[in-house]
Amino acid sequence: MSVAVQRVKYSQAASTTVANILSGLNLQYLGRPSKITLWAAAYLAAASDQFSLSYALGADFITLVPAGSPLNVNSAGPQQLNDLIGTYAIPGGANMTLALTSDATVGTHTGVFAFQIES
Repeated sequence: MSVAVQRVKYSQAASTTVANILSGLNLQYLGRPSKITLWAAAYLAAASDQFSLSYALGADFITLVPAGSPLNVNSAGPQQLNDLIGTYAIPGGANMTLALTSDATVGTHTGVFAFQIES
């Protein structure tokens, strides 16, 4: 079994939606069956950023974290990423989608998602 950890940072304007922040990253397509553990945090105080996590495999579309799920704000910054979202089994060949919507709070919305992948 191999274990890898990858962080995906985001930075976007208020009231912006990104359909898949994993697009073009090695996390988008997992070639082998894997177990992923996800942590996340936003860093703009008072922001109410929301996300969803899903995957597609053939005709199947599976939602792991439903749309509109809040990202907790961690004012300590990325060094204190301790908001565990969950652990999920992902089949080999899955196309992962991590959608992100920032709220209208003024300023640049920043944060990070951390994935631990066991395959």
